[in-house]
Amino acid sequence: MSDGSWTDTTPHPWRRYLARTFDMATGGVGLLVAAVFGLARYAPETWLAIGPFIDNGISTAILVPLATIPESAVLVGLTGGTPGKWLFGVRVLGADGRPVGLAVAIRRELLVWYRGLGLGLPVVSIVTALKAKGTLEETGRTSWDRTLALAVRQRPDGPRQVASFALGTALLAALVWFLGATGPLDS
Repeated sequence: MSDGSWTDTTPHPWRRYLARTFDMATGGVGLLVAAVFGLARYAPETWLAIGPFIDNGISTAILVPLATIPESAVLVGLTGGTPGKWLFGVRVLGADGRPVGLAVAIRRELLVWYRGLGLGLPVVSIVTALKAKGTLEETGRTSWDRTLALAVRQRPDGPRQVASFALGTALLAALVWFLGATGPLDS
C-alpha cells in the first residue's frame, strides 16, 4: 500500500492528536450512541438502571475512547489508518512498511488508551497526553509505537495535505459543535 506519498517521518503531534480526536468524535461517539439506543430499545430495564451513569460527562469521557478501540484497531490493523488519520495525513505501519495486523493494532489501541489517553479519566488524560507529546517530540516516537516497533509515517506538507488538514479541522469543529449542542446521548 505504499504509494510514495507517506514519506514524512518527523513527529507531528498535532496531526496525531486531531486524527485521534476526529476518530473518537465519529467512531467512538457513534458506537456509544448505537449501544445506548440498542439498550433503550431492546433492554429498557438495563438502560433504566445504567443510563444515568452513562449519560454524564465523566462517564462519556471514559467510554468514548474505550468505544473507539475496536474500530480503530480493525482499520489500523488492516490498512494502517482510520478516517481521522487519513484526513490529517498519518499512517501506522510495521517496520516492513505494511499494515500491522489486528493483534498488534489491538495492543496499540490499548496502549494508546492507557498511556496516551489516561483511560479517558479527566485530568489524568491531560497529563498522559502532554507526556506522550513530550516523548514524541523528544524521541520521534510515542512509547506505544516504540514498544511495538511500529513506524508512523505522515503525508508530507504540501497543497494536498494542507487541504486535507483544513477539511479535517473543519469537520472536527462541526462535530464538536454538534455534539456540544445536542450532547452525544440526547435522544
